Amino acid sequence: MAHTRSQLEGVLMSAGIVGYGCYVPPYRIKREEIGKTWGGGGRGELAIPGTDEDVVTMGVEATGNALRHAQVAPEEIGALYLASTSPPYAEHSSATIVADTCALSPQAERVDLAGSPRAGIGALKMALAAAQDGPTRQLVVASDYRAAGPGSELEFVLGAAAVAWVVGNQDCIATIEGSFSTSTQLLDRWRGSDERYVRAYDARFAGEAGYGTALMTAARGLLKQLAANVADYTYVVFQDVDGRAHRRVASKLGLTSEQYASTSLFDRVGDTGCSSALLNLAAVLDQAKPGNRILLLSYGSGIADAVSLTVQPEIETRRASVLPVGCYLERTKSLDYLAYAKQVGILKQVGDPVEMAVPAASPLFWRGNEELHRLVGAQCAKCGYINYPPSLRKICIRCGGTELNKVHLSRTGKIHTYGVNYYMPLPFQSPLPMIIADLDDGSRFVAHGTEMDPKEMHIGMDVELVLRAIANERGATVYGYKFRPVLAARQEVA
Repeated sequence: MAHTRSQLEGVLMSAGIVGYGCYVPPYRIKREEIGKTWGGGGRGELAIPGTDEDVVTMGVEATGNALRHAQVAPEEIGALYLASTSPPYAEHSSATIVADTCALSPQAERVDLAGSPRAGIGALKMALAAAQDGPTRQLVVASDYRAAGPGSELEFVLGAAAVAWVVGNQDCIATIEGSFSTSTQLLDRWRGSDERYVRAYDARFAGEAGYGTALMTAARGLLKQLAANVADYTYVVFQDVDGRAHRRVASKLGLTSEQYASTSLFDRVGDTGCSSALLNLAAVLDQAKPGNRILLLSYGSGIADAVSLTVQPEIETRRASVLPVGCYLERTKSLDYLAYAKQVGILKQVGDPVEMAVPAASPLFWRGNEELHRLVGAQCAKCGYINYPPSLRKICIRCGGTELNKVHLSRTGKIHTYGVNYYMPLPFQSPLPMIIADLDDGSRFVAHGTEMDPKEMHIGMDVELVLRAIANERGATVYGYKFRPVLAARQEVA
């Protein structure tokens, strides 16, 4: 059905972006480093997840950042849409894990979207449609790391990242003017149900017959629908699949370099699948001004989407609470190819991993969900001390009080003392720090460390708790919290 621009303003502009957040792992491998092993190369680098990271852990951090930026409480979220082509489970809801960990209401809808990198923009459009009809906020999480076969062309391309968006119809930092979609059946990149690595056919053919043609159709269709032209847009944001194809589309659309040259993070993180276009959009919003118009062009599996946004004055009042994309791009740890191959599982050490004392599907983990995933403690009404874990602390260990109330633990603190294990059985990685930290709320917490150099650790070091995959057994993952050095940028965010 066709709409005039005035009709679109009355219908679609009632919904928009309320806040956003992202996460990019710190580990990087340069394309030239991959080329030393297999030949080839190229400029830039790829973001690589840690051995204890996956779609869920990346999505949880992005979600926390988005909720803080939007200044929205978890219980205000009416639905969570998780988009990923690489979830940890083929059958089990990853959206539920993210929602429960982030303390969303049990009544909030949980929706898993998969099957194509297009799922990210698809989730956003579903959330926007839902936000038009009700007062509750919607949450979109796009998190991905698609594995590429060693020596393949895609090994130079695919990276890891997550981005989250809070969507609503009030207090928007950017509103939606309209959207346009088109699709064609084209097998350009794919992965069989029993395969680990993504495959690709001819990149040039796919870029012309798929990516290029579909994006041109979507862009022109939306511009016609809105009676607009490309010169009306300050920024044009692409789903950058290889660092080249989007430039050809930009040229055909008649874009200036100022409109699109700085909007792609491909050289910094790679093609991050479901999160790619939305991560680029987040980076643009970090610098956008009220009144700027943004054209978002997304592509995946033959499906192209064009979305038009207008930045609102509310974005300036929310600047102080955003954790910008740049803070994750600046904290990098370079890997050589051997370290990278071990980290992503191309090379695996022979040996039997230590079995868990309790199976991952045990009722024990179900009963402990609040304290293990949401970090719920028990605060003494008499002395104020926070007892943790509450399942083992029915009486205050400080004053003996029996009236205890549930509270969420602080996520930041300082190292009280620590030790480092240099010899660990599989599947643990060495060296492995064991940390006792004093949290900012006065409680004490014990956990492993991650992303830490033992040589740089010290008593009093600022740390924060982040969700990580602790163990995996029989296809089931156990999640828990580890300490990492606190992000410098987080300490500056209001």
